[in-house]
Amino acid sequence: SRVINQPVTFYQQNKRMVWQVSSVFGLLLVFSVVTFINLVQKRRAEARLKKSEERFELAMQFANDGLFDWNLQTGTIYFSPGWKRLLGYADHEINNDFSEWERLTDADDVKRSMAMLNEVIEGKRDRFENEIKMKHKNGHWVDILSRANIVQDSAGQAVRMAGTHIDISQRKQVETALKKSEYRLSIHLQNTPVGAVSWDRDLRVVEWNPAAERIFGYTRKEVLGQRIAKMILPDSAAGNSTAAFKDLLTDLGGRMGETQNITKTGRAILCNWYNTVIHDDDGQVIGLASLVNDVTDRKHSEDINKILFAISNAVSTTRNLDELYRQIHTLLGRILDVTNFFIAIVNKQNQTLTFPYFVDKVEKEVSSVNTFSPDKSLTGLVVSERKPVLLREKKLEQLSRDGAVMGPLPKIWMGVPIVVEDDVIGVIAVQSYTDPDLYTEKDLDVLASISDQVAISVDRKRAEDELRESEKRYRHLFDHAPAGMFEIDFRTPQFIEVNSIICKFTGFSEEELLSMNPLDLLTPESRNQYKALY
Repeated sequence: SRVINQPVTFYQQNKRMVWQVSSVFGLLLVFSVVTFINLVQKRRAEARLKKSEERFELAMQFANDGLFDWNLQTGTIYFSPGWKRLLGYADHEINNDFSEWERLTDADDVKRSMAMLNEVIEGKRDRFENEIKMKHKNGHWVDILSRANIVQDSAGQAVRMAGTHIDISQRKQVETALKKSEYRLSIHLQNTPVGAVSWDRDLRVVEWNPAAERIFGYTRKEVLGQRIAKMILPDSAAGNSTAAFKDLLTDLGGRMGETQNITKTGRAILCNWYNTVIHDDDGQVIGLASLVNDVTDRKHSEDINKILFAISNAVSTTRNLDELYRQIHTLLGRILDVTNFFIAIVNKQNQTLTFPYFVDKVEKEVSSVNTFSPDKSLTGLVVSERKPVLLREKKLEQLSRDGAVMGPLPKIWMGVPIVVEDDVIGVIAVQSYTDPDLYTEKDLDVLASISDQVAISVDRKRAEDELRESEKRYRHLFDHAPAGMFEIDFRTPQFIEVNSIICKFTGFSEEELLSMNPLDLLTPESRNQYKALY
C-alpha cells in the first residue's frame, strides 16, 4: 500500500542546511580547541623563556667571565654585567655600545683585534682569540683573553659575533715573573764558571752552557741532541756510562761524584759532578740536570801540597841522601812524567858537576864532569840563569849544534835550580826523547814550586850526613886516640864519655867511670885547685 500526504519533518525539509550548520559548528569547535591548545603552549613557552632569561640574567650577574654579543649587521652589541665588572664598572656605568670597547681597549690591541676579526670573517682563521689590555675604572690595565665565534647566515655572510672575556692578569703576572726568573737563571747559567748540562731520558744533551764549552771544548751546537758520554769519558769508563746514567735516572746512582773526563783535544781532566733527576707533573722521570766543575787544577794543587809535605817528611824517614833522592823521584812521579829524571849537584867553585841520582831510558849511565862550562851544558844554563828553563825541540837542536847538549838529544827538556841560601847547589831535570809536547809551562811552574822544598830537604839531609860523617870521624879518633879522652858534664858533674885509654889509665871500667863523680879521681889539693878555677 502507499501512504499519501504523510507529514514532512524539519530535518527532512532542511536536511542540507542542517548538515551545513553542523559542519560550521564542528569546525568552530575544532578551531577553538586548537586555538586554546596553542594559547596554552604559547603561555608555557613564554614562561619557560622568561625563566630561562631570568636564569641567564642571574648567571650574568654572578659570572666571573664577561660575555658579549655583537650584531655585525646592525652594529648593536651586548656586554654582560660580568664583562663590565672585569673592568670595575657596574652594569649601568657602561653603555652597550661598540665605542665603549674601543675607548677602553689599548689602541694597538684595537688594531690587532680588528685585523684578526677580518681574517676570521675571510676564513683565514678558524676563530677569534686574542690577548688584549683594557683600562680598569681605577686606571690600571687589565690583561684580557678575548675569544669569540662568528655566526654566518645561509649565504655564508658573517652576521653575529659572540664571545667571552676572561681576566688573565694573574696568569700574565705569573708568566712575567716566570720569564724574569728564567731570564735570571739563563744569565746565571750563561755566566757561571760551573758547567750546566741537561739530558733527556735517552741521555741526549738538551742544554750545554758556556762553562761546559770551556771545560770540555765542545760547542753547544756540537753536542745538542747528541749522546756525548763516549766523547767526554775515557775509553775505560765509556762502556759503563749508559748503566751509570740509568742508575742515576732510577735514583740508584750517586748524586755527586768525581770522574775522570776527556776534553775535545784529548786532555785528561778531573771533574766533580752534581746530578739531579728531573720529573714531570705526574712524577715521571724525564731527564737529568747536571752541574760539573773542573777540579783538575785544585786537585793538582792538593797533590803538590801533599808532595811538598811528603818530601819534607822524607828527610826524617830516609837514612841518607840516596834514599831521599829516590823518594823525591817517586813522589814527583805522581804529578809529572819522570821517566827520564836526574838530580845534579854543582860546585861552582871547583867547576864540578855530579849526578847523585840519574834515571834515564836512553842514557843508562852518566859520568861526573870535573870541569864544566855553564855555557856548554843544559844544566849549566839553569845554573847561570838561576831560573827554571823549558827547552823545546827547535831550541834544543840549536843548542846541540853549539855543543851545549851532553849525551843524546832530547825532544824536550825541563830543569829547575835547587837554591840554598841564594846559592844554586844543583838542578832537578826531566826530559823526553819521544814526545816534544810532554811538558808545559804549567809543569815548569809545578817543578819550580817543588824545588824549594827539595832544596830545603836536600840541604838538611846533606847537613845530617855531614854531621853523621863528622861524628863518625870523631868517634874513630875518640876510640883510637893514643891518650886518654873523656867528656864531662860540669853541671852534674859526671862523665859523659870515656875511651879505653882513660879506663886503662885509671883502672876503672867504662861503666864505673860513667857512674862516678870526676872530682873523685883528683887529690884533695887538685880538687881545690879545680874548684878555684871553675
